[in-house]
Amino acid sequence: MRALVILILTIHPLITFSQINDDDVIIDPVEQMPLFPGPPDSLWCFLESNYNYNILNSVKDTTKYFVRFVIDTTGKATEFEFIATRPVRQQPIANDSIIKAEILRVFNLMPNWESATIGASNRKVPCRYGLMVKVPYSEYKCVRTQTKK
Repeated sequence: MRALVILILTIHPLITFSQINDDDVIIDPVEQMPLFPGPPDSLWCFLESNYNYNILNSVKDTTKYFVRFVIDTTGKATEFEFIATRPVRQQPIANDSIIKAEILRVFNLMPNWESATIGASNRKVPCRYGLMVKVPYSEYKCVRTQTKK
C-alpha cells in the first residue's frame, strides 16, 4: 500500500506538468477560478435580469437544471451542456425543451469572465464551471434584486 502511494505521488507532478503544456486540456483544479465581472452577486444579477420568467415559471413542479460550461482563456463561456435534469417529483416536465432553451439563451449572453489561472506566472487556462437553475424560479440570489422587493 505504501509503495502505491509513493508511486502515485511520484507520477502526479508529471501528469500535471503534461496537462499544463497542452493548451487543449481543461485544467481542473486551477489555482484561481474564473471570476464573473463585478461584485460577488453579479453573475446572479445578470442571469436574473435577463431570464424570461414567463418561461421559467410555466411549470408547477420543481425541477433542477445543472448546466456545465467552459470558461476559455479569453474569458468566454462556451460548450454549454445540461449534465442533469432532476424533477423533484418524478413526473415528466411539459416545457422541458423550452425551459432549457431559455436558460441557454441567457447563458449565451454572458459577458467575458476573468479567466482561470494556474502557476506563479498566472497563466490563463480553460476551466469547467457549473451552475444549477431551479424552476419555477423564485429563489433570487441577486442581493440587489432582493432589496428592491
